[in-house]
Amino acid sequence: MGGTRWSAVLAAMVALLVVPAATAYAQPIPSLRGSIGTEYANQMVRNGAEAHIWQGSGEIVGDLNRQGLQYQANFSYGHVDQPTRYMRSLRAGGALLMRNWAGVFGPAVNYNITMGDFRVHYLSYGIFTDINVSESFTIFSKAGLFNGTVNFKGAYYGLGFRFYPMPNIALTAKTQRIDFRSSSGYGDYNDYSLMAEYLIGSFTPVSLYGGYTYSDIPSGIKYDTWTLGLRFYIGNDAGWLVNHHRQDAVRDPYMDVRSIGL
Repeated sequence: MGGTRWSAVLAAMVALLVVPAATAYAQPIPSLRGSIGTEYANQMVRNGAEAHIWQGSGEIVGDLNRQGLQYQANFSYGHVDQPTRYMRSLRAGGALLMRNWAGVFGPAVNYNITMGDFRVHYLSYGIFTDINVSESFTIFSKAGLFNGTVNFKGAYYGLGFRFYPMPNIALTAKTQRIDFRSSSGYGDYNDYSLMAEYLIGSFTPVSLYGGYTYSDIPSGIKYDTWTLGLRFYIGNDAGWLVNHHRQDAVRDPYMDVRSIGL
């Protein structure tokens, strides 16, 4: 029932973009642009262990035609340090972007492999949409399926909004739900996040970002994760953070289960 509601919301948001996408032209911005970044996250299991998560990532966007059709490629590498274990995670993803004045939508695929005390890999695939409600407000969503080793498969849904009180500041609230089953059982995994990003200046394409995520998984374990990161935007002199977010890479098109090290 919950999945049906999420799917209906996503379908309605995509419908708002399909009609103008047929005629609208992309804004005059560089044909190749992206960003690179690094971040640290401190993760605390309530009444349990502490983990330190380090990650480096990059993304690139390129134009396929003048009608707003673009491609996006993402990659990241991270590791999780705990007193009793060490894990590494490698991700690679891609998306087809159909962008216009109203926002962007399209399909996305992401591959993840985690190595350490255990080895898990999975492939997720779905659709996403960002709608620019106003100059300072964006609504975004995503939904799809995934499958991987140990019979790990299911569906994911995400919804959130981003507010720009100033052109160089973004405040984001988002949630993600993953319904899954595996060889050891089935259940749901939920994330609730509050994030902020600040671009230093219109001619200094470096931003600081951070935030808090609360997570819970079927076993009853609950996580508190605090994140701090640095991002450097390249290839686009559009200036303000809101321009980078709406003209460059889509910020959250993929399934994400980082809070459990996957």
